[in-house]
Amino acid sequence: MTHTYNSTTTLKILLMSITFLLLNVPSQAQWVQTNGPFGGDAKCFVFKETTMFVGTSKGLYRSTDNGDSWELTRLTREVNALFLNGENLIASSYYDVYRSKDNGDHWESSETFIPLISKISVTGAQVYATTSFSTSVYRSFDEGLTWKEIKTGLPIQNISSIFAIDSTILIGTNEGVYRSADQGRTWTAANDGFTTKPSINTYMAHGTDIFVGTFQDGAFRSSDNGKSWVPINNGLSSKNVTSFAHSGSILYVGTYQNGIFQSKDNGDTWTPVGLHNFIVNTVAYSGKYLFCGTNKAGIFRSSDDGKSWVQVNIGLLRQSINTMATVGSTLYAGTENGIYTSKDNGKSWNQTGVGLIVNQVIRSFAVLGTTVYAGTTTGLLYTSVDSGANWTKVSTPWANDNVYNLFQNGTSVYAGTSKGIFKTTDDGKSWMPVDSSKLSQSVVSFAVRGTTLFAGTSQGIWRLKDNGTPWEFLGNLKTEVLTLFVRGNKLFAASRTGAFLSQDDGDTWDWIKITPSVNQSINTYTQSGDFLFAGSLEAGVLRSTDDGDTWTAINGGLISLQVTQCIVSGTTLYAGIRNGGVWKYENALGVHTPSDETTLISPITLHPNPANGTLTISRLPQIFSESLPVTYAIHNLVGEQLMSVEQTSVEFTIPIENLPIGVYSMVAKQGMDRRSAVFSVVR
Repeated sequence: MTHTYNSTTTLKILLMSITFLLLNVPSQAQWVQTNGPFGGDAKCFVFKETTMFVGTSKGLYRSTDNGDSWELTRLTREVNALFLNGENLIASSYYDVYRSKDNGDHWESSETFIPLISKISVTGAQVYATTSFSTSVYRSFDEGLTWKEIKTGLPIQNISSIFAIDSTILIGTNEGVYRSADQGRTWTAANDGFTTKPSINTYMAHGTDIFVGTFQDGAFRSSDNGKSWVPINNGLSSKNVTSFAHSGSILYVGTYQNGIFQSKDNGDTWTPVGLHNFIVNTVAYSGKYLFCGTNKAGIFRSSDDGKSWVQVNIGLLRQSINTMATVGSTLYAGTENGIYTSKDNGKSWNQTGVGLIVNQVIRSFAVLGTTVYAGTTTGLLYTSVDSGANWTKVSTPWANDNVYNLFQNGTSVYAGTSKGIFKTTDDGKSWMPVDSSKLSQSVVSFAVRGTTLFAGTSQGIWRLKDNGTPWEFLGNLKTEVLTLFVRGNKLFAASRTGAFLSQDDGDTWDWIKITPSVNQSINTYTQSGDFLFAGSLEAGVLRSTDDGDTWTAINGGLISLQVTQCIVSGTTLYAGIRNGGVWKYENALGVHTPSDETTLISPITLHPNPANGTLTISRLPQIFSESLPVTYAIHNLVGEQLMSVEQTSVEFTIPIENLPIGVYSMVAKQGMDRRSAVFSVVR
C-alpha cells in the first residue's frame, strides 16, 4: 500500500512526535520565582501621556500605573539617557542610540557607529552626543539614526557632559564649561562664576534660566543662557548634585547620599525633603507625583512633594542575594542594598531599616533565638528583635572591616572579619577576639564541630581545639576557602576551584566531584533532616540524600544557575540568585505543597513560531553573562546539529530558509549553563 503525505500531514506527525517525547521525559519539580526583592539602578525617566519609562542597567522598563508595576521592554541593554521627541522615544546606551515609534515595543539603532557614548541631549529635531575620551561632539538630524562629527578644536582632553537648547550647546570638559551659540561651529569658555573647573553631572532649563549640578561644587544657575553662573548652594548638605526636576515654580535636586532637596525661590535656598543617605540618580515630576530613581534601591514615589515616599519596584530589576535567614514565618534577604523581609513565603517583600541600613551591602546573617544579626562589607553590624521592623547598630571592635561571616553556636555568635574571629555571649553587647595571636587575617567562612572551631581564609583552613592550644594552620588545603559546613562527622569545604570533604577534622581531605562533568565550586550549604543542599554559581542547586556522597541537580524552572545562597524553611527550599532575587522550591524535601504561583518565566523566546524564512531569538538578560558570547545551536528530532551561531545580543534574527518543514530544538549554551526551546518551520 502506498501512503501519500502532504506538508501539513508531515508537520502534524512531527508535532505529535515531539509532544510524545516531551511528555515522556521524567518530570522535575519546578522552582518558582518569588515576587522580589526588587530594586536596582534607576538611571533616567521620561513620560509619554499615561506611560512612564525608566532606564536601568538591564534595559528599559515601562509602567502604565504610575510605577505600581513595571514590565521590561524589548530594549535590554543598559540605558543611560532617555528623551521624548514628539511621539518618539530616544534612548542611549554606551554602545548605541535607539529610537522607538511604538512605546518601546520595537527599536531602531543608529546606522553610524559611535563608540562609548557618554551623554546625549535633544533639542528640537537635533540630537547631540558625546563619547568617552573624545574631544568631539556628534550631531544627528534623524533622531540618532545617522551622525556627523563636530570637531571642537578645543584644548581639552575629554567631554564629560552635554546640554543643548535651541542653537546653544554647553559641554562639560576637564577644562570647565564651554559654550557654542551657533550649533557647534565656534566655542568659548563659559566659566564666569565658577571657583574651580567643575565636573558637570547634570543640566536643566527652567523658565529663562539654566541650572547645572556638579560633582563637588554644588548647583549653579545661569540667567544669560550659560554665559555666566551663580552658585545656589544655601541649604544643600551635599555638593554632589546628580539631577534636577521641577513642578511649576518648585525646584528639586537629587544628591549623592544626601537625598532630595526642594527650593521654592528658584534655587536661592534649599530644604531637604527625604530619602536621606540614598544615592539619587535622577528625579522627575509628572502629574501629581514626584519620582526618584536611586542607585541599587530602585524607584521611590511621593504624592506630597517629598514629605513621604513609597518604593514602587514591582516588576523592576531583581536584587542580587548575598545571604538569607529565617526566623519563624519571616524570611530575610541580604542584598547589595540593605535587608528585605517577607512574611508570606515570598509573595511580597519589604525593605527594612530604611534610613539606617540604606546603601549597605549585607554580607552575612546569624540568628540567636529571636535576634537577627546582620553584617556588612563596611564592618557595620546590626541587630533586630522584632522580625526586622527595627534595627539597632551594634558597637564592635573591628571598625571598618568586612564582616564576611556570622555564625551561631549554642548561646554564642561568632563574627568572621578582616581582622580574624570575634565572639559575643551577651547578645552583641561586647565582642572578644578568639585567640587573635595567630589568626588575625580575613576569615571568610566559619564552622563549629563540637568544641572545635574552623576558619576559612584566603590561604586555607585554620583549626582551634578547645584544649588550650592556639590556632593551627591545616596546610594540606592551600586555597581560599569560601564555604565551610559541618554535617555529623563530615566537614565540607569549598573554594573557587572545587569542593572538598574531611572526616577527621581537617587532617586529610578528599576532592568531591559534584557533577559528572566538572568539579563545581560551592557557595552555600544547608540541610534539613536527611537532605543536604548546595548552591553553586555554575551548577545551580544540588541535593544529596546520602550525606554528600552523591548529588543531583534540581534546577527545573530556574532562569539562572548562579545560586548565591540556599536556606530551608519548613518544607520549602529557598535560593538566592545573582541579579535574580529569591526563588522557592516547595517540594524539595519530597513533600508536595500546592502553590498558587503558576506563572513560569520562559528564558528563551523564539518568534515567529511557527517560522518560515527567519527566526528571531530573544532571551532574558540575566540568564547568561553579558560579557561572553552565547552559542545557539539548532538540532533536529534525532539530535543532529544543523546550524549554530555565537551572539552576545539578547535579541537577534537568523535566516532559516534552508531548514525543511519540521520541528527543531534551539539550545543556548554559555559554559555549563544551558537553556532550550522548541520551534517549528512551515512553508
